[in-house]
Amino acid sequence: MGTRDYHFLILQNIQFIRSISPGAEIWVYDLGGPGPATLFPQGIHYIDWAPPAPDEDYVLGDYSPDHALFVAKALNSRSSSWKRRIGKYFLKRFPEFWVSRTLISRAINYDRQLIRKALALRDFSKRIGRRSFLFLDADAFSIKPFDEIFEGSPDVILLLVPEAERGWSHNRCHMISAGLMGFGANPEIRDAFFAEWIEAIGKTYEIMREQTALSRLLRAKENVRFHEWTDQFVPFLNRSANLRLIPFYQYNQPLTRRDLQVGGYERYRNAQVIHLAGVVQDRRAYDRLLDIVKRWASLGKA
Repeated sequence: MGTRDYHFLILQNIQFIRSISPGAEIWVYDLGGPGPATLFPQGIHYIDWAPPAPDEDYVLGDYSPDHALFVAKALNSRSSSWKRRIGKYFLKRFPEFWVSRTLISRAINYDRQLIRKALALRDFSKRIGRRSFLFLDADAFSIKPFDEIFEGSPDVILLLVPEAERGWSHNRCHMISAGLMGFGANPEIRDAFFAEWIEAIGKTYEIMREQTALSRLLRAKENVRFHEWTDQFVPFLNRSANLRLIPFYQYNQPLTRRDLQVGGYERYRNAQVIHLAGVVQDRRAYDRLLDIVKRWASLGKA
C-alpha cells in the first residue's frame, strides 16, 4: 500500500513477489496523493482506498508543536546529504520559517500515511475472509521464499528487533517493526487485534506511532515474552491469539544510503526480505540499492 509517490516501489515489489511465488494473489491499496494513477500489471487486485472519516479522525488526532517538530526532524534525517543539512538548519534555528513549516507539514502527512496502515489492514481483513495473508511495506522486497513463518498456523506474526537494539524510552521505542506482518485465517481474532491496535495508536503520540503503539500494547499485556520463534497465546478483546515473533534482520533487513557509503552490506545477502528504507527521498540511491538487491535475488535462485 502507499501514496502515488510510492507506486514505483510497489511495481518493483510485485516483480520480486512474482519471481519467488508466481501464483501469489497480490492486493494493492492506493492511498492517493498527487500525480497520475498507476497502471498495475494484469492480475493485481487494485483498491483505490481512503479510510472512513470517523476512524481516521480518531487515530490521527492532533499533533502538538513539539511533537510535529520532532517528527519533521526525524523524517529530514532520511533526506540526501545537502537537503538534510539545510532542513536541519531551519528546523533547529527557525522552526516558524516557511521552510520549516513546509518540512513539518510534509512530515505529518508521512506520519499519517504510516498510521493509515492499521486502518487499511483492518479493511483488507474484512475483504479476505477466512484466509491467511501477509503484509509487506512498499519498500520491503522479498528475495527468497519464507513460507516457514506460517507453519503451525499462528494468528499474528510480527517482527521482533534484536535484544541489543531494544528500548522503551519516549520517542525511542524500538521493539516491534511493522514492515512485515502476517495474519492467520481467523477473521474474529484479526478483528480483535486490529481493534486494540487502532485504539492504541489513537492514544500514542510518539514518532513511528503505529509501531510504537503496537510495541507498548504488547508490553502492557501480561506474560508476553519477547523471544523469537516463541509462539504464545495473547488476549485481544475477548479472543486469544497465537502470537509469533520472528527475527527482524532475517525478514526485514534494512539496506540504506549509508550502507553505500560505509560498505559491508554483502553480509545482508542471506536475508529473505530486504527493506530499502528512505529511498523515496533519494531516487539515485534507490537505483544503486535496487541493483544490489536484484543481484542477491538472482544468486538465491542459482
